[in-house]
Amino acid sequence: MTDAIRITTEQVEDVDDPILAELDDLFRAEEALLAPMGDSQLSETLDPDRPYDLELVKPRAIDLRKLYKLAGKEIPNEIEAALGPSTPVLLYQGVTPFTRPGEAPRGVWGLGYEVRPVDLDAATVALSPDTEVTRLGALESKVSIGLSAAGELAAPEAALAAANAIPGVALHNAQVEATTSTKLALAIRVEFSMVKVEAGPIGAGGARWNVYRVDERVVGFQPFIQTLLVPQKTKMLKLTVQPWVARRGRLFGVIGSRKFIPAPTTFEVSLEGLGV
Repeated sequence: MTDAIRITTEQVEDVDDPILAELDDLFRAEEALLAPMGDSQLSETLDPDRPYDLELVKPRAIDLRKLYKLAGKEIPNEIEAALGPSTPVLLYQGVTPFTRPGEAPRGVWGLGYEVRPVDLDAATVALSPDTEVTRLGALESKVSIGLSAAGELAAPEAALAAANAIPGVALHNAQVEATTSTKLALAIRVEFSMVKVEAGPIGAGGARWNVYRVDERVVGFQPFIQTLLVPQKTKMLKLTVQPWVARRGRLFGVIGSRKFIPAPTTFEVSLEGLGV
């Protein structure tokens, strides 16, 4: 069963976000085009007093060495040597935006997620989704992301076939699989739904994502995948998570952007060895 915590966005602020403005222009152009066909969508009015609820999935931290053993894969000697006293970790996390109970559904244009380890000498290796600008709808599907023993993430080639799902590893809306590749011996099959992504490492082992979706359809669970290196004897990770959501609409007759921000949440996450 997935651990989750629901928090309320209480702080509200007006923001000048050029990406939200760009996506808003695209949406309004499409709306104007479809209007004569009777298929346009009415733009909602922003209400500063109607916050969202965000449900955070408790992050899962999995020792990649143990994950490789569970998949029956050998870690290449050169990677094992390069890791030295560090443990490579897969950190799987995510958030779902909800409208407050009893209120009409309200779309989200942008969503942010930031995670920082507390009092830990760690280093981020890779993130997914990473920074990119894609054509509309290009990231609205299930994808397989290759995963190396050193924590590298890469989109596998078409020929990279999944061998089998790894038993005993249950991730929310994702599946970890063994592959036929030697370098990317593992893959995570996950579903993204976004148009633009800004992402990057922050601090000592932290990460930050800004994701955007046109047509007010950032809906459902939004996963974030991170790999990092932690000291070898680490058993517990303390993580501070700060999400936000944003909308674009009319406020007192003026089109603008508004960001809804909850208080940060702290999780204590055990580093899972998966019993191997």
